[in-house]
Amino acid sequence: MHFKSRLSIGFVAAAALAFSSAAWADSIYSSPSGFASATYGVTSVGFPSPGYGLYAGEAPSYTVGAVNFSSTSNLNLDDAAYYKVNGGSPANPSNYLIVFGQTPSDTVTITFPASTAFSIDLGGTFSSGEAITVTLSDGFTYSYDATGYVTSGSGLDFLGFTSTTPLTSATITFADNPDYGTISGVEYGAATPEPGSLLLLGTGMLGLGLLVYRNKLSA
Repeated sequence: MHFKSRLSIGFVAAAALAFSSAAWADSIYSSPSGFASATYGVTSVGFPSPGYGLYAGEAPSYTVGAVNFSSTSNLNLDDAAYYKVNGGSPANPSNYLIVFGQTPSDTVTITFPASTAFSIDLGGTFSSGEAITVTLSDGFTYSYDATGYVTSGSGLDFLGFTSTTPLTSATITFADNPDYGTISGVEYGAATPEPGSLLLLGTGMLGLGLLVYRNKLSA
């Protein structure tokens, strides 16, 4: 094989990979259906409740399945029905809620198996408008004012993320104003490549195949 041919093959392969990665960046989803259509093999983690109004006390961390929740202060594990939640699967009354934000700028770090998709049901406890920042392990940061809360309304906010690289954690910073933050569950899994990414990758692979074929003919 000529050096020029090897160089061309390497260039096409590298270009295909670069274009594919560039076309598939971190994305945010505000609805469970949108997140579901962009992912597969998703594992859901909730906090089953043994009964109405029960309270599991305070602890700096909780582990559910392969997911760990840790806080800079303490986490309360409360029964969702205690807050008279009405409507919305993100605030299922049969689940416990992790309640945090007992101190200003309290943070909760969620660690989970390496995944390219992650979602969380998140919001305030007693009132809306709480400032929350979610920072993923790939460096992506998303800040917003929560509109979901568990004392009334339609339940918590749904936030879904997909990444081009595996995620292993999400850190949530809650600006205590002076409400509490609430988590009712998370999901992790794999993101489905976007059609444009697959097209670019396929084009690159086709070009690579043609170069190999041409080299064989000229050998």
